Amino acid sequence: MPPIQKKKRYSIAEAKDQLTRIVHEAEDGATIELTRRAEPVAVLISLQEYRHFSFQKDEFWERLRAFRKKIRSGAYLQPGDLEALRDPTTGRTFEL
Repeated sequence: MPPIQKKKRYSIAEAKDQLTRIVHEAEDGATIELTRRAEPVAVLISLQEYRHFSFQKDEFWERLRAFRKKIRSGAYLQPGDLEALRDPTTGRTFEL
């Protein structure tokens, strides 16, 4: 994952005129804040960041339920059973 960049801010009018460049900035790791009348109204982030924050939590709980069901049924653990529970994505980078 690219290093976290500072948050960038654009008005919606600016974003309409420079959408391609702004999307590239988001793909490179920038968090883009969109404003209307100087008030933040939306955020543009990369697809990778979106996936990290959205559906992976549900996937973890579904894998955990399946794991618990297997244990309750008396089945023996197989190699890789615990690996299926681990979130394969890395954490976010940050600066102090």
